[in-house]
Amino acid sequence: MRQTCTLIILFLSIACNRPVAQKNDIAKIEIATGYCWGHCQKTAVSIDSGLNYKYYGGDGDEGDYSGWIPDSAAAYKKSRLHGYYSSKISKAFWDTLNNRMNSIYYQRMDTAYAPASDDQRLEIIIHYNGKIKRITGSLMGFRPKVTAVFFWIINSFRETKPAAFNGVLHFETTLQNKKPGK
Repeated sequence: MRQTCTLIILFLSIACNRPVAQKNDIAKIEIATGYCWGHCQKTAVSIDSGLNYKYYGGDGDEGDYSGWIPDSAAAYKKSRLHGYYSSKISKAFWDTLNNRMNSIYYQRMDTAYAPASDDQRLEIIIHYNGKIKRITGSLMGFRPKVTAVFFWIINSFRETKPAAFNGVLHFETTLQNKKPGK
């Protein structure tokens, strides 16, 4: 009896210390931002399960509206990457991305959210479990928690620190290519 109890305790202690496997259903995610009436940069970010990271940062529309607040426009432009960039991400970053996407229940999200004429547009393409989900909308159309996750991905260049890429990277998203008002 004593040996049985010892074996049960040993088994439970081993089982309790096993790491739980990360459930990463997402194979690839792309997010793009478009213009807005203000200091919005056109961007595209693509991250896949092969730990590949691609980033595009356009010029945005600061030229049209920077006269309103010149100092903030210059500071905004300096805080962004311009051009094409790429890198490899860590497995931990990929796991975090999947956890954050799961926390907003991306699989149950609608495909379109209320557009606003004066708000920045978002386009999201998620490849998961052999499916593809395309979501479009403006910032004000999403719940704040959803917006926070999407902008964490868009601004992930700060964490991933990609290197400049000589050439052109291709993205499935198209929003970053559209002109204002289109």
